[in-house]
Amino acid sequence: MRFHKNRIVNIVEELLNYFFSIGVNDIHMDIIDNVTKYEIIFICNIKDVDISKIDLLSEKLNLEKVEEIEEYYWGLTGESQFDNQLSLVGMMVDDFELKTVKDNLNLKLYRQKN
Repeated sequence: MRFHKNRIVNIVEELLNYFFSIGVNDIHMDIIDNVTKYEIIFICNIKDVDISKIDLLSEKLNLEKVEEIEEYYWGLTGESQFDNQLSLVGMMVDDFELKTVKDNLNLKLYRQKN
């Protein structure tokens, strides 16, 4: 598959846009390039964030990966502030883990290289 790194950039951009729009601050991010997959890790302060916005994020990311849709729409991420872009991110990742611990959000996304 082509454009692995471009898609990682689009995923990160869309998540950052969403985090900023809901008032997340103190964002720490790592991208780990493993042999078979990428890991994208966010740790953020969500002290003043409406928890329903975190629930929405989890709901939108909890979609099955759809490579056919990804091939056509991946370039559109980051272009809109609507939550349907989060659904596209959900279709671009293979798995994710989302945990809230006190005032922090820990989000890990996994994308296979295939």
